[in-house]
Amino acid sequence: MYNIFMSGTELSINRHPDQSPYNWRSLICASFFKSYCHDNGVQVSEKTLEHLHQIGMLFPALRIEHGVGEMRKITKMKNGRVTECYVCADQLAAHAPLSVDEQSYYMRNGLMTGNTHDWLKFYEAHGMVHIPTSEPYIPWKQHCSPDFVRDPNEVEMFSYLYDRHQLYAVKIALERCGRCDFDVRLSQLILNEETRQRIREYYRFLAFYLETKEMGRSWDTKKQELIEHYLKENEQNTREAERDWNSHFKAEEAKKLRLEADAIAKRHGMTIETIKKWRSFLADQSVFNEWRSRRKAFKTYQRMASVNALINAEDCNYMVYELQQFLLIWKNDRNTLKEILLGVEGMGCISCVECGSLFEPLPNTKNPKFCMDYCKRKHEATKKREERMRKKMKI
Repeated sequence: MYNIFMSGTELSINRHPDQSPYNWRSLICASFFKSYCHDNGVQVSEKTLEHLHQIGMLFPALRIEHGVGEMRKITKMKNGRVTECYVCADQLAAHAPLSVDEQSYYMRNGLMTGNTHDWLKFYEAHGMVHIPTSEPYIPWKQHCSPDFVRDPNEVEMFSYLYDRHQLYAVKIALERCGRCDFDVRLSQLILNEETRQRIREYYRFLAFYLETKEMGRSWDTKKQELIEHYLKENEQNTREAERDWNSHFKAEEAKKLRLEADAIAKRHGMTIETIKKWRSFLADQSVFNEWRSRRKAFKTYQRMASVNALINAEDCNYMVYELQQFLLIWKNDRNTLKEILLGVEGMGCISCVECGSLFEPLPNTKNPKFCMDYCKRKHEATKKREERMRKKMKI
């Protein structure tokens, strides 16, 4: 057993090693998880996901009961015409029906999800959340009937949910099958102890990562509250508010944050070498580091892209960025996202102000900004041209 089972910021001890950690913000149903995998270059079907679950290699994060809603068929006036429709049995009076069918019909209730509130607490409070590793395998599709059936036992009662970060666990599970045809690959997906151990190690790292993400979210909230306080004190002067926040952070908050980061790393048994190993694993998942992308054109795109573009394009880049922010707080590791993705971390490379290329500055050079003299001359010419334009505008 290993800790951590995450629902929002709440932690639960004794997580089964084959059970994925999760955060309620990143839970999605199996069909959406399949599409999410496709969007990130992993071709997997719901049939394959179910097979991985059945053989005990890769379990969904949760199984959630939907509940069954009782419906009644009524006739009512709509736009001057008599129409038939289904309504909830407890809302008949609100629809003023002309007639009501005595037969009850049943349908599956919808799944309430979202990012603005902890929707999972509702299902937990009603005992509708189940842990797949703690129960026998249950076939995913038990019925193929449409909505509004007469027998409530024919309604699909539950859904399996995955955490988005399980994408890389799926990659680990499928990589041993090589580039086989889909049907052949599916038949080769047998329980392999080595593969399952790798997935367990990834889950240990994922539990650590999700807690660091919650730490960052709570500190961002605290920072925003303090900046709003300083804005009021400085009469909405943004520069002064930022200056006050930076002074307060260095004097009081930096040490607290570092101690909190150290406690999280110790709780999960993570060393700086282990974190860097997983950081490299995630960097290798980027489209720029795939075997088919090792061309000069892709590397040029990568060098020229902004940090915001990189972290918004791929979740693996965002995870690398979050890990690097943690290492900066914990061990003052100042490698940048681009350096990590390009594999030049630790070389002291910086980005050229003009062209954006990474370069290693010459020794004894004060404030290097340009990778070559051409970039420096081009940058100075651009500045002069902008200055001339400003003067013309004043005239």
